[in-house]
Amino acid sequence: MQIIVIGLIILQIFLLGSCGFDQEINKVPTTSPAIVELTLFREGTCQNSPSELSKSDLKLKSNIEGFFQSVTNFSYQYNKAHYPHLSAPSDLDVGSEFATDPLNPLRLSKRLLLKDLLALKSEWLEKIGSKNEAVITANTQITPSSLIKIEDVLALEGVHKKVHALKRKFLRLSALSCSKAQLVAREKFDVRPIFEIRAKLAEGFNVLDPTMEALLLDLCTDFNTSSLCSLELLMNRRSNSVEKFYQNFESKYEQRLSSFFKIKGRTKWSCFKNGEKTIIRVPIESNNILKNKLFGTLSVLKEFVAEKWGNEKVQVLLEEAIDNEESLKVSWTEGGLSYVLADEPSRIYLSKSLNFSQLNITFAHELGHVFGFPDCYHEFYEKKSNEIIYYSLDKSGRNLMCTLGHQAKIPDSYLEKLVQEVCL
Repeated sequence: MQIIVIGLIILQIFLLGSCGFDQEINKVPTTSPAIVELTLFREGTCQNSPSELSKSDLKLKSNIEGFFQSVTNFSYQYNKAHYPHLSAPSDLDVGSEFATDPLNPLRLSKRLLLKDLLALKSEWLEKIGSKNEAVITANTQITPSSLIKIEDVLALEGVHKKVHALKRKFLRLSALSCSKAQLVAREKFDVRPIFEIRAKLAEGFNVLDPTMEALLLDLCTDFNTSSLCSLELLMNRRSNSVEKFYQNFESKYEQRLSSFFKIKGRTKWSCFKNGEKTIIRVPIESNNILKNKLFGTLSVLKEFVAEKWGNEKVQVLLEEAIDNEESLKVSWTEGGLSYVLADEPSRIYLSKSLNFSQLNITFAHELGHVFGFPDCYHEFYEKKSNEIIYYSLDKSGRNLMCTLGHQAKIPDSYLEKLVQEVCL
């Protein structure tokens, strides 16, 4: 039984560095949450150096990293003692720690991180047992021979994953600290109220039920003042038209939801027919840094894009540009951010910190912004809780514009829209 899951991690939420496109609900290219996955592989914070973090941030960072190192060292030594055939772990599979939807969003704040840290320390010490705890607290070097075998190793593996996830959450929160103004503005586009009321209706409640009043008011106050909403709901109750009140705001939310999935064609590309299949040709400007990161050739990236952006009827074909033809361009950022700007829709900005596997998935995602597709997740600062809220809006969990999961790709419906919008 192994404590550590070995291999490359593709989580389901954040991306190393950010992703963004100038949309109705996303005015600036801030860090992309729906892509919790790669952001949390490294720091990607807006601070230039650790010295610019506040004292409380530095203390929390130190405590989380120290605990993570302790757990990792213990797990490595334990594996070495009881499972010597296992190699050293390279990463942990913590994707399940970030599974979200509007009814179960990811919440980030220093208060919550500290609370989780204390709970995990307690849980970890309980799982490893008193004898192993004594070895650790003795401040002596942990060796394989000094560790007692643990009965519930699966539970210990779970704690290790949670600690790794905690570290990534801290890095995510730090990366968002520069974007608070934009995150505050995004709260007004929260779509959780419609999901909450639909969940109640699915349980058998009726909009006429007085217990539904608070949820109905939440629907309205996203568009009107609370006093006006209270008055409007009261008048609808008196006229027996509460159902109409609900349907009116449900329609407004549907329009809001659709904006997360609607293409806004910003670039045009050459298309041609190959039998029944439409080929969308995207020439890419030669880029030495990109080639070096891909071991001297674009062939793997081309194949990856073809896999993620294709079906039986449509195929996106990435090609190296010839001479000075209009082409897709790649620029590099020093920080942890990757994005596409609205006024430069034919240029992808990629973080220099992306490694080989991260580069392929990030490029494929950002290509969606080049075509005009928005991210299908929502992230904002919730004032009443003083927390960052993130949730995905993808029901399938496999939409590449919502997640960078290993199985994510572009849906067939997107490819159909793509042909209509971007072909010359």
